[in-house]
Amino acid sequence: MRQAKGGEIPMPHHRPESAPRPAISRFAPFAELSRDNRLIALSWFLWGVSEGVWFYVYPLYIKSLGADPEEIGFVISVAMMGMAATFIPAGLLADRYSRKKIMLAGYLLGLFSLILVAVAPDWRALLPGFLLYYMSAFIVPAMNSYIANASEGQDLNRVFTMMTAAYSTGIIFSPALGGWLGERVGMRKVFLLSASLIVLSTLAILPLKEQPVSCQSAALRIKPLLRHRLFWGLSLGVAFIYLVTNLGWPLTPNFLQEVRGLDLSLIGALATAQSLGAVFIAIFLGRVSRGGWGMLAAALLIWVSYGILLLFPFPFAIAGAYFLRGSFSALASLSSALVGKILESPSMGLGFGLFATMRGLALVPGPYIAGCLYALRPDLPFLASIAFIPAVMLLTTIVLRRSL
Repeated sequence: MRQAKGGEIPMPHHRPESAPRPAISRFAPFAELSRDNRLIALSWFLWGVSEGVWFYVYPLYIKSLGADPEEIGFVISVAMMGMAATFIPAGLLADRYSRKKIMLAGYLLGLFSLILVAVAPDWRALLPGFLLYYMSAFIVPAMNSYIANASEGQDLNRVFTMMTAAYSTGIIFSPALGGWLGERVGMRKVFLLSASLIVLSTLAILPLKEQPVSCQSAALRIKPLLRHRLFWGLSLGVAFIYLVTNLGWPLTPNFLQEVRGLDLSLIGALATAQSLGAVFIAIFLGRVSRGGWGMLAAALLIWVSYGILLLFPFPFAIAGAYFLRGSFSALASLSSALVGKILESPSMGLGFGLFATMRGLALVPGPYIAGCLYALRPDLPFLASIAFIPAVMLLTTIVLRRSL
């Protein structure tokens, strides 16, 4: 995108900083969203409830079907690889075809995949289900583009972090419910419950209005992106931050169960603390941060959380670490908001697709590396994150210093 005089990036679809904000925005955060974005926020809330009942303990489910730590990491890495492979073609589609229909297709794929997971007889049979579930994230470019275009001049930091808060609110109590149900009726029934909740999440987006699509060819839309230094610098910086902040995370439930001695229901309940952290940290950073500083602050909080997990074995300390880990949601939403601010509407879907691909590829090797490190010594994945996060934060600050 062409930069304006003085180095500032023109953002015609954003409200100027000096413009007065409605009084309602100070008291009802979700009420300030546009009508369509409120519907998406409701859908994200319901999806959060659905995903929360299993997401924080599913490495233990894979283990229960006969997988060792390396095989657990392999399943998750393959699923993430499938997810990353969808984003660029999905981004191309998001600028040319109905974003609403693309979102609906992804929701239905998520529903079908959870049914496959629920009926899998062993860990190998879980691969298709988890692969398809992660691939349902192909809706991300279309959904992010839809949210940005439906923002009606609002600051995207606030809009995207409110979406994160809606999703995270749905996860506040559902992990504890999922852990409790998993111990009593088994995880298969928990996955079927999750599938039924996705049906409700899908119904919430049915009333969305259609948005206009671009008539430009893919070649015309990709040329400005190829020359967009700030976009590529941001994408690379965020990809490396994603990689190092997630090395210690995939096998955290296994660490807590096998090393700290926590049971399944308590591990599920800890996710409530993470969800609360995601809500409060995302809203706070979305309102007070400018540029990329909020994103870097979120990475720093993740670094602190790993230190607490390693140094303090007490349940309250572990809950505090999970609360701080909620800042990863803020990291995701604030980085998406930055992309939305620097992209023009005709290439927004493709831009979000490229950005999501780089983030997704950064997540692919993490679980497998974590599984190999965990097999050597359970604390090694955490130590790797603690060692690399400060270095990557410094590198990102240097690369993006003019836009932070």
